[in-house]
Amino acid sequence: EKPANIDANTGTILNNQGEPFKISTVKTYSDIDKSYAKDKINILAQYGIVLPGEKFNPKEKINQRDFLYLLAKANAPYFEVDNENDALYTYVIRAGIIKADERAPEKIVTKEEGIKYIIRALKYDEIADLNEIYKDLFKDTKDIDPKLKGYVSIAYGLRIVEGAGGKLNPKAELKREDGANMIYNYLFRGK
Repeated sequence: EKPANIDANTGTILNNQGEPFKISTVKTYSDIDKSYAKDKINILAQYGIVLPGEKFNPKEKINQRDFLYLLAKANAPYFEVDNENDALYTYVIRAGIIKADERAPEKIVTKEEGIKYIIRALKYDEIADLNEIYKDLFKDTKDIDPKLKGYVSIAYGLRIVEGAGGKLNPKAELKREDGANMIYNYLFRGK
């Protein structure tokens, strides 16, 4: 449960950024009792996939920075960012999760954008970009950005997202609980 990086001079365990590793405690949020994703948010917290602060604010819309932070923590458990956008964006751009021109920390993430980031984190974007090979899965498939049809199809097939009443509602802005739900499904797909 600890990183394997050790300072050769002092024997101190280091995180992935070369700084002393801190043993983390499981974070609890005081405001998730009424969230449909309460259990998933708590499980993510057990793995250290948490947002800064004492409250999760599950009903608030999730911005790109917070969504990408959760995704980065899911991909690299020892990833640490003390609210520094540059370190986070450097990581997610290098990992291929977003492109440099997509950087918009305060932008609210839509469902299809969240899907795109997750599929890129899985390294399935090359396959997802072959969007002409995917069939229409939802009644509102026409509302999906045509360039993201493959991303949505793969995410649906992997049970990362699901529709409601036969619709995906791809342009819906994600709430923080929705983002946590997608990240959980990404990590524990098929389980």
